[in-house]
Amino acid sequence: RYLVDHPDSPYNPSVRIGLARFYQGVYRTSRARDYWMEAWAETRDYHDGVGKQLGDEALARGARLLVVQGAFDELMEVLGNAGDRTLAGGPLSQIHARTVEKYHRVRRYPQWSYKCGVLALD
Repeated sequence: RYLVDHPDSPYNPSVRIGLARFYQGVYRTSRARDYWMEAWAETRDYHDGVGKQLGDEALARGARLLVVQGAFDELMEVLGNAGDRTLAGGPLSQIHARTVEKYHRVRRYPQWSYKCGVLALD
């Protein structure tokens, strides 16, 4: 409700990230993806301060979810928007690096990706 009542609030990226964390935690991944991507769109132009920290989280966690869901076209758009952005050291930079690696592995070896059920045991 806050986002609807205050569409221009500077707190919106933080609210969206909180909602993305919540929805991802309860396995509502499509809704979480929407909030991650909205937060990224609002923060991608920040290069320092809290805005950059929020943008780094939205980029790293949102891109990871895009890979897991197989949304490669959207992922390539997001990574293109990120350009040569350097994420702050620590877990977010590791998540982002592993996301890019996973994307390349999935594209190169699709037969080993996204196995479900009994196939996952192979």
